[in-house]
Amino acid sequence: MGELKNLSIESSFSKEGEEVSRLERPPAAVRQKYHVDFRSDTVFRSNARLMQSLWREEQCIPPEKWEHGFRGSSIDAKVAERCGVNFLTTSILEIVKTAIGDTKQSKSLIAKPRIWNNLLSSQPLAFNLCGELVGDLGLATQLFRRFSFGKSIEKIEDIRFEYSPGRRNPKYLGDGTAFDIFIPYKATTGAKGFIAIEVKYAESRVAGGSYSERYGEIAAQMGIFKDEWLKRLCYSSLQQIWRDHLLSGSLIINGDYQEGVFVLLYPKSNSSLDSLAEEYWSALKPEIELFPFSVCELEEFYCELASVCSAPWVSSFFARYLDFAGRLGSLI
Repeated sequence: MGELKNLSIESSFSKEGEEVSRLERPPAAVRQKYHVDFRSDTVFRSNARLMQSLWREEQCIPPEKWEHGFRGSSIDAKVAERCGVNFLTTSILEIVKTAIGDTKQSKSLIAKPRIWNNLLSSQPLAFNLCGELVGDLGLATQLFRRFSFGKSIEKIEDIRFEYSPGRRNPKYLGDGTAFDIFIPYKATTGAKGFIAIEVKYAESRVAGGSYSERYGEIAAQMGIFKDEWLKRLCYSSLQQIWRDHLLSGSLIINGDYQEGVFVLLYPKSNSSLDSLAEEYWSALKPEIELFPFSVCELEEFYCELASVCSAPWVSSFFARYLDFAGRLGSLI
């Protein structure tokens, strides 16, 4: 374990049966039946949206009503926040409430009602994936040692969501960039380290944003980006990944941590994100040891999680987010 890119799901994911990287768009009749017929969806997003609608119906949760009828992958707003049904356990729900209520998080990207009613969003997925680990850091240590990404972890010290060391603080990036999941650890060497994770699920490429001189300053200090890529990184669909990587670099440059790694976590079966990750690798110089970037597949992460924890919420996560073959096979 701990490879830095291109982890394979072909053998490990066979624990749950079939390999899932080959998906086809669900038939129009099925999409219409479950209120998930959106022309702009990629093949993966179309399947993921259908998965969420099926899960919602199995839980007897009413869908969101909008101008064109119903949106099967969203929950009725009156039910969503009151019942907290977007989350797999009551413990996870309480962690979400704490994160929303934290004054340090009030300016974060934890946006209502999306966190409550959007079943397809990667933000609730992040909480559902690691929320239960907050109360069992021993289990978290066991798990992340398997995903050490070249680091020697003695113990995980905390798990935080939508974390920034200083939102809008010019010491870092001076903007609102935050990590979906942030995991400080103590290394076996005694060093203070971190794993910073950007979580994606059904997303595809998005447009880039504006340039900041601070981005250029941090990028120059890190020294791991190819010169010909700098403008492309800022203004292309790679910008969010780049900004997260810069933020992780700033934590080391400013002396907050001695080591760390930035990880992009997404489903291998989402080919849009797979190609995005490959493109980002192309922007990096070979020598990135001080400011490493790693790719981890959600399928692989789940398999390692299942190997160290047999709690019901683990299989519930798989059924909701990853069991395309088992749940959609009879429909498509």
